[in-house]
Amino acid sequence: MSIRKYYGEPGGSQHGGLHLNWPGTMDGFPVASRIGHAPDLKQEEIENLDVRLDFRSKMFLLWEPEQKAEFDEINDKIVNGWYMLYKRSDHWDEENKHYRVWLEWCQVYGMIPPK
Repeated sequence: MSIRKYYGEPGGSQHGGLHLNWPGTMDGFPVASRIGHAPDLKQEEIENLDVRLDFRSKMFLLWEPEQKAEFDEINDKIVNGWYMLYKRSDHWDEENKHYRVWLEWCQVYGMIPPK
């Protein structure tokens, strides 16, 4: 799985303020935490981590460099197996001679079990 290219990504605003802990789940998804570093987990706990899907959506104006970069970053994570594409609608913008794209996706995280 190509998700390994993201190991070490700390989290932040693109992740709803969650901190990411790697390597995470048995499938390679990061473990999300609101408090920073995840507690040390036993092997059995790691094997049984729940998976959380966070839905996101946005209209991207691909002629805007910042939005194009964000669009590319999200799609890179989709094709590498971390995020899941839910829906995509491409619309030609005649005025800007470029596409605007409505994108819906899910971000996948392991969740720390409650104590």
